[in-house]
Amino acid sequence: MTALNTHLNQLMKLVRAPGSGNKESLVKSMAALLVAQGHSLDVETRNTMGGIVRQALVGAPLSLRRNITRHLAPCQSAPCELTLSLAQDQMEVAEPILSGAAPLKAQDLALLALTLSPDHTRLIAARPGLDARTASTLVTRQDERTLLALANNHTARIDVSDLARLVTHAARFVALPLPLLQRPDLPLSLVQRLYSAGSDTLKSFIHEAYGAQATRPIQELNYANLEIIDLSAHSPQEKGVEERLRDLGSPLRPALLLKALHRKDTALFKTLLARLTGVPLEDVQDVLAEHGGPHLAKACLAVGLSRTTFETLYLVNRGLQNLPFLMPEDERRQVDEIFANLSQNQALSDLRLCA
Repeated sequence: MTALNTHLNQLMKLVRAPGSGNKESLVKSMAALLVAQGHSLDVETRNTMGGIVRQALVGAPLSLRRNITRHLAPCQSAPCELTLSLAQDQMEVAEPILSGAAPLKAQDLALLALTLSPDHTRLIAARPGLDARTASTLVTRQDERTLLALANNHTARIDVSDLARLVTHAARFVALPLPLLQRPDLPLSLVQRLYSAGSDTLKSFIHEAYGAQATRPIQELNYANLEIIDLSAHSPQEKGVEERLRDLGSPLRPALLLKALHRKDTALFKTLLARLTGVPLEDVQDVLAEHGGPHLAKACLAVGLSRTTFETLYLVNRGLQNLPFLMPEDERRQVDEIFANLSQNQALSDLRLCA
């Protein structure tokens, strides 16, 4: 470790004295050391080295930052903070990181997708093997070229609720329907929606590609492939809800909300939501009432459920009340702001105040 300590000490001196001529060569040397020996270093040493390189790159020439990124991007043991810092740099620097060369954790990638510029998010959208959480965040951004890149990325995992949101956006972005129709994971119910709202040319293409099934009228509860949790034909089952609640075991947890839906038990779902949020049961119906998207979003955030799960719950609730599935634009904006800006504690506090 003598050579490593020498590098660290020299670089620290140079970081404190900007403008030194040897700085660039030492930064390159440190990055090369991370690539070659990073896997054999302990986490603390690796992070220390990454922090030094990150500091040294502040205000460094673009050519140096690009050089460092090109070497570090494919490195499995590259320090996370350094990688994330480079991912937020100019496009010329960030591209190798965001386009798939660098290993990034799903939660970090989702955060980058939420905060970076549309130029950056287009790179993320085309990233091979993109996870569903990041894809959902990209759909929320509503940038046309990002959505096109996502729709064209057949290796991206996109939840059916987010595919439904993309179909909704297709009404505004005329280039979006065709790449969506070419996705192998697009449910027939969403193909039917594209057909019903499409131009004559698009309808002709859908008929040719999918046949007569795609031209049939949309079934009201066939939206977004929700048949598995179609609750419309089932009674509320108010009696015995406490016994069914005990059957779920303890402790109560947010995942049980979806379990209640899969059991087709609306009364159990409402009781669980009331217990998890502390909102009185009689007020839960107000949370789930018509145009209740923002309230339901706060309820989901308050109990730790994702944006994707919220979309599913929203669609099921609308189907139960025989209401249109499309969320009004003003509500959609409110929901976007809730998931982007509110903490879990803030959402819980707001929800209780509203009730």
